[in-house]
Amino acid sequence: MSEALSESSRYLATLDRDHRRATGVVYTPDAIVELVLDQEFGTDGAPEGPVLDPACGAGVFPTAVVARIASRLEDQGVQITETQGRRRFLADVERFVWALDVDPGAVEVTLREVRALIERLTPGPMSADFLAGNIVAGDFLQDGLFPLGKAYRHVVGNPPYVPVDRIEASDRATYRKLFTSAVGRTDLYYLFMEQSARVLQEGGTWTLITPDKFLSNRTGQALRTFLRDSGAIRTLSRFTSHSVFRDAATVPCITTWVKGGEQAAADQHRIELGPDRTPNVTTEARVPRAAFQDSTWTFHSTKAGSLLSAITADHPRLVDHALRISAGPATGYNPAFIVDAKIAAGLDEELVHPTVRGRDIGRFGIEESGAFMVVPYVWGADGQARLVDLDAYPRTRRWLAKHRRNLKERHSVRRWGKCWWDLHDPITLPLHETEKLLVPDVARQNRFAVDPGRFVPQHSAYYLIPRALDADVLAAVLNSAPVELVMRSTAPLVKDGFSRYRRQYLLELPVPTPSAELAIQIGIAARGETPELAAELAATLFNVDAGDVRLALDHITR
Repeated sequence: MSEALSESSRYLATLDRDHRRATGVVYTPDAIVELVLDQEFGTDGAPEGPVLDPACGAGVFPTAVVARIASRLEDQGVQITETQGRRRFLADVERFVWALDVDPGAVEVTLREVRALIERLTPGPMSADFLAGNIVAGDFLQDGLFPLGKAYRHVVGNPPYVPVDRIEASDRATYRKLFTSAVGRTDLYYLFMEQSARVLQEGGTWTLITPDKFLSNRTGQALRTFLRDSGAIRTLSRFTSHSVFRDAATVPCITTWVKGGEQAAADQHRIELGPDRTPNVTTEARVPRAAFQDSTWTFHSTKAGSLLSAITADHPRLVDHALRISAGPATGYNPAFIVDAKIAAGLDEELVHPTVRGRDIGRFGIEESGAFMVVPYVWGADGQARLVDLDAYPRTRRWLAKHRRNLKERHSVRRWGKCWWDLHDPITLPLHETEKLLVPDVARQNRFAVDPGRFVPQHSAYYLIPRALDADVLAAVLNSAPVELVMRSTAPLVKDGFSRYRRQYLLELPVPTPSAELAIQIGIAARGETPELAAELAATLFNVDAGDVRLALDHITR
């Protein structure tokens, strides 16, 4: 899963994008490889025992390990270009360097790359089968617990990132039986982390670069519990950008885990990419042991952690103030269901409603998108939603019939048996006439806005229906700087520094209840020409220093 400068990069370039997405092949820049190895072995260090790359791709990690073995010997005064030194070098390489990949072509490239590096470092004869038993084709997850018949001192690499919906059904069933972490919307890299833990010697470590979602999302709970019960996180380095890999828009982290022993305080680093994409690493905090006992692992400096504790302490959560929090309905095929004003005018008006995307939602305001959503539902006197009989709506039927072939190909129709004109997601509320708050599912800052009952949000937005607190007051609290700090500190980062505003993180946002007098002041400001004043007034409910909050937010968003 790696990028090198010669044959390996050419080999990976031959794999088409769909193949790389399906198998999780990700190019790893050389500088990032060195960061992983520095975190595993120490800066410019070398292995103390057998090293396995369980998804070696075209061989960047094994070749980098070979180079480090050579450097250590040279630092010890061993001349690896001389007979005795060369013999020792080759023996160390054969003892320490192990690699595996499901792609036999990638394994061949890795072997050639490693042997070519050795030849450059210390010219001379090598047997034709040198390292042939160390670098092999095989499935790390399914070919037995120890695919190469060893327990390892180190595991390093960049495992494949493949979400559960791209994993073959038969493999999914196997993984559910084999792995504690194979639950919910799992990902192959979860399983690689668990399997890497299993193949280590007691006291051994793995350092893997993966997406950082496993630290906080619900699906990662089983993995986090496994890692906590089986060993300890030693170091965690988090990137601030998604632009690390060529074909993967994900924000990664580098994690080092040690097998056995109890969790102690761990080092947290921050990695920023410079203009030339050179990584700059700074030590951000010592993560206390207690942080790993929480259901989610959200790590902060001591000062930031204290500030967040003060903001969240003893306050009701958004779940206590909302009747419902949900993503806008997914249609499964937008060309049929999302239409412009001209097309909407030709359809049955009771089935067509104004719609907005996440990008149309601002702080305290919503911009008209000019688009409409076809919602093939009506609501009876009992308030129940009913899918319409299209024969009763001939203009809408004619329009949807133009897209019938594509609509019938949707998963919801083929697998779930839905009618071909139904939306992909179930819809129960007449959202076009329901007061609600809207928020984009991805944003750089909190952008909550009140919709008095006009729009149907698309799937790129979330809606929440207030329980008792005035909607404008609730929007002001949610747009306040303290709540934004909580959201930006807990929700996972996605590309370009945006945060993912998913339901599980929205539910836990703190929402103190203002006094009646303050609620009136906040509401007047929110509905008038000074909505940001409303957010400032709402911020006073948290009894924290506004300057401290702003500094913490600047640190996150810089």
